Amino acid sequence: MRLKNCWEIKKCGCGRGLARTLGWEMCDAARLGLGHSCWTVANKLCGANNGWVIDAKKKNCAICEVYLSYNRSFGEHGHEIEELFPEEHKRYLELLKTRLLAFEQAFDKLGTGAATSDSVDENMRLKSG
Repeated sequence: MRLKNCWEIKKCGCGRGLARTLGWEMCDAARLGLGHSCWTVANKLCGANNGWVIDAKKKNCAICEVYLSYNRSFGEHGHEIEELFPEEHKRYLELLKTRLLAFEQAFDKLGTGAATSDSVDENMRLKSG
């Protein structure tokens, strides 16, 4: 079974082929090769390039079928992404690590003491393995 990219599922027109055909700007998920990990694209509203907003970012992706299907922890097809799309999975893990380190730095500035970089690396190793 072929796993569709987010733009194919949401039919937003912002994916690689259709965006070019229609003269629209390609969305960041397509541009970054994150069609099965689109929720990791920070500060972007899904479908915003063509003037409308899909529920994905509007409600924190929590109700989006792409997120629910491809989430690595609980999605029905999440476990398949690493095997079928290893480069995308690697970018996904890199984005998660970057965000975890940013949270760590923010907590350190507050003096609350967040997880250490070693624990972030260990969590990433466990999630990828």
